[in-house]
Amino acid sequence: MCCLLTGCGTIFRPESKYVTDTRFASTRCDFDYLHRYFTPSGNGTWDPIAGCWLLTPVTVIDLPFALVIDTFCYPIDAKDYRKAMTDKMFWRQAFQTGSIDAEEVPRHLTWNTQEQIRQMLVSNKEKISTLVRDTIFEVAISNGFCQIAVELSCCTALSAGQCRTLFKWQQTQSSGYSSEVKHNLARNPATPPDILISLSEISANLRAVIAENPKTPIDLLIKYSDDNDRYVLLNLARNPRVPDDVLIKLMKNPDTAIQREAETVLKTRNEQNKAVDSYGAP
Repeated sequence: MCCLLTGCGTIFRPESKYVTDTRFASTRCDFDYLHRYFTPSGNGTWDPIAGCWLLTPVTVIDLPFALVIDTFCYPIDAKDYRKAMTDKMFWRQAFQTGSIDAEEVPRHLTWNTQEQIRQMLVSNKEKISTLVRDTIFEVAISNGFCQIAVELSCCTALSAGQCRTLFKWQQTQSSGYSSEVKHNLARNPATPPDILISLSEISANLRAVIAENPKTPIDLLIKYSDDNDRYVLLNLARNPRVPDDVLIKLMKNPDTAIQREAETVLKTRNEQNKAVDSYGAP
């Protein structure tokens, strides 16, 4: 009977694995709903979900149950919150100082800190020290922290060995994370040629990304000139490493967009070469 009287704030109490602060989370959830119900949105209209009047009395009934459960769980929630704050300070210091205690990393790299580390990687990707990056890389791959691994696959400072490790790792992951890692590796200048070749055999979408990668081997670019996919050829024409004879070949393509792209790149390249020659002339 109590379960029927309680609202979602109590039944669907958030876990510390996904929420940093779970202290009185159910009570706050109920108060948040009531606040939304009695407060119109910014444009003066009512929230259609929060405006469901049938849920309002249920939420009011749920409040004392939520308060009791939250009070009972407070010691555990407070401990989890202190742990989350300690983890946050650990990673903030690591990114700021560039030093890290590898033995302490497994204790502070948790599901709860994964999003924080991912955001730090986004804003400090090229500034992060090699020690911190390599330590995070090893722990993330070995423990399956997918969001961090996906973000690391964008880093242009990765070693060839790390790129190969990511390529093998993505083969064991779900299609969503696997696709993101493959796409990031395809456009990453740090990806070694053997991985680019393996990625190019998977799909035309990846070949289109690889065709624009400035580190793609010349022989692979020449091979792409015979590709039937329009986007592969368009990106190929934009690649600064593509040979002139490939651009001339693309100018004869029936697709006018590919023709224009190749013609523009070749014209710009010729003008730059003339400018260099005239500058160096006596």
